[in-house]
Amino acid sequence: MKKLVLGAMILMLLCSASVLNAEEVIRSEYTDTAGTSTQDSVKQIDNSEGFQMGTMEPDASSQETLDQMYAFVRDGKNPPIRFFDEATQEKIRQLTKGKVDVEALHLTEFMSVSIAKTTATDSGFSAEILLDVDYQPGQLVILLLGSMDEGGNLVWLPVEAEVVSLGKLHFDVSPEDTEAVTQQKQLLLVMTDRVGKRGGIVQKEEDRIPQDVPSITADDIIIIRRVYYPDKPDLETALEVSLTELTPQMQAETDKLKEYMENSENQLLGFFEQSVQDEVKLLLHGYDANQLVVYEAVALKQEGYKDTEGDVAVLIEFPTPYQPRQAVVAIAGIPSGETITWAALRTVVKENGLDVTFKQHLLAQMEGVPVMLLILSEPAVQP
Repeated sequence: MKKLVLGAMILMLLCSASVLNAEEVIRSEYTDTAGTSTQDSVKQIDNSEGFQMGTMEPDASSQETLDQMYAFVRDGKNPPIRFFDEATQEKIRQLTKGKVDVEALHLTEFMSVSIAKTTATDSGFSAEILLDVDYQPGQLVILLLGSMDEGGNLVWLPVEAEVVSLGKLHFDVSPEDTEAVTQQKQLLLVMTDRVGKRGGIVQKEEDRIPQDVPSITADDIIIIRRVYYPDKPDLETALEVSLTELTPQMQAETDKLKEYMENSENQLLGFFEQSVQDEVKLLLHGYDANQLVVYEAVALKQEGYKDTEGDVAVLIEFPTPYQPRQAVVAIAGIPSGETITWAALRTVVKENGLDVTFKQHLLAQMEGVPVMLLILSEPAVQP
């Protein structure tokens, strides 16, 4: 069991660098407006009864609009909102409800879609679009449908969208506007106040394979779902926590941990100093800490933390299917010169991930310095 888990952990280290590189490319390509059509990000579309919605490949007309928008924003250095006519801009302002400056909105999606009626109906149109993009619940999202009028001019219909789950956008079109959007193909654009990673973010439910034994591979996905204050869960925080690549020092520490376990009859906890062992035992409320196994090894970094903000909780979804009441604890490794200092962190299994509380002193040390995070847990199945 220990060789399987540690071997899998090493695979995790190898794939972390590719995750980081992908994120850097995404941030550079999607700063203000989409540079290419993004229909390939759509994984699934569910629409209301009586309608059929689907994506379309770009044609000369949609490509021309995309090129014009790209030149206007990137070359002209204009906010995307200014590309639209005044009436459309005003509708977008109304939909934001004053929450953000509309000139700070990014244009993250550009694609062609078809929306057709399959039965005679006078009802409005609703749809949910699952995109392989890091859209988070609570995020401000405005969707625009664009079509040509009789004079050959683009007419835009902005509608408010809701992120109902990771990557899934829900929107409704009123009965009055539905007739217009079901007459011909549409351009579908998304504007939002936050840019997230693209690719390898979400999976369709039917693609998820239940796992009884934890397994980490290069195809697994780790998602940081939420960052918040434990004592003030509704208060927004400017702190950003993200994955980064493990440093050579962290990789060397992993080798030491593997060697230790191979020579100590799987007594994992003895690798750490006594104070950390005591903290782990206290957090696990009596569970036999000698039974713990390493299931995850990642590196994290933070930006924007102020030392007056106190502890911060981070909800992280790992590929391992942790269960409620399962004994789980996180241990953070803080680089200090040529050594790594370890600290145990309170960890709770939630429905959509592990809720890890980072202590104030640890967050302060993470400014500009990544930390290594190990997730220790009781075995999912007995060997």
